[in-house]
Amino acid sequence: MSTAEECKELLEKAQSQFRKKNIPESKNLFQKTLELDDQNVSAHMGLATILFSENNMDDALKHFQKAADFDPSRGSALINMGAIYNRLEQYDKAVKVLSKAVHKERSTAQGYYNLGMAHRKLGQLSMAVSAYREAVHINPEMAEAHQNLANVFVDMKNYQQAIKHYQDAIELRPDFERAKLGLEFAEKSKLEASKMISPFGRLVDTAKAGKAIKTQQTDREFTNAERMQDRNKLFELSTGIITDVNKYALLLRDKLDASLEDLGHDLSSDTGRENTISWEETLTEFRSAIQQCHEIRRQMKRKINELRAHEELIKSPDLKLP
Repeated sequence: MSTAEECKELLEKAQSQFRKKNIPESKNLFQKTLELDDQNVSAHMGLATILFSENNMDDALKHFQKAADFDPSRGSALINMGAIYNRLEQYDKAVKVLSKAVHKERSTAQGYYNLGMAHRKLGQLSMAVSAYREAVHINPEMAEAHQNLANVFVDMKNYQQAIKHYQDAIELRPDFERAKLGLEFAEKSKLEASKMISPFGRLVDTAKAGKAIKTQQTDREFTNAERMQDRNKLFELSTGIITDVNKYALLLRDKLDASLEDLGHDLSSDTGRENTISWEETLTEFRSAIQQCHEIRRQMKRKINELRAHEELIKSPDLKLP
């Protein structure tokens, strides 16, 4: 058996044992693979992952770094290095390596999530917001990203945005206790922030003051032109939602299902098992389809929320027109 064949066999056994959660044997096989081929990226990644789980950060960093050096086109090793630097509280290094990672893999929600964490720890709140927003843009289902984005908004005293993202996190994970505690704090802080000292030295609730001003306004009926404008707006929103639903269904049927089938075929084939590079293109297509699904869902959610807000406005007994 040639060295290449022996190396391939050892790597496959190591990955198989890893999937079976036989970590000691998997670790041993990854190490033997690297003894035969020190430039085997998959072996470095596998061994580094195990070392990370064992809290051996120094050695994990070394193997992730080698994986990144031997395959500069990928950002996954750099993303993991950033996670380690965050764990070690070396946030400057985390920002540096994660900035490279997201440049290589722009569709990585985890990379932006780790980057947001590093920026926040350095007090770079605006940059943290940008990174976390990119994470939830790529993966709107990432509850932890919504929760951490909300935390940054609390730091910035932007309680309205904090409340929104805490609510998004809880909607995605109803048992998310940290998000629930954060939401409670943000709502309380928003209420306190709505109070201010009047020029006469008295504490005034600005929310109540605003309601008092509104009650002084006079009601009037909608004009025919305003009713027509309202109908046109509702028709535009409803039509847009229907269009997005049709796009979403078409994308699921024609692209996502097909790319998922291709990915499964590549992963199960001999070529796919031999070399992850062989199914990289198919994986990229699959990620692209997922991202398109997320984008359409975001558009639908925005339009539905706008429709709901419009309906609430029309139904409100306090509606006042200028």
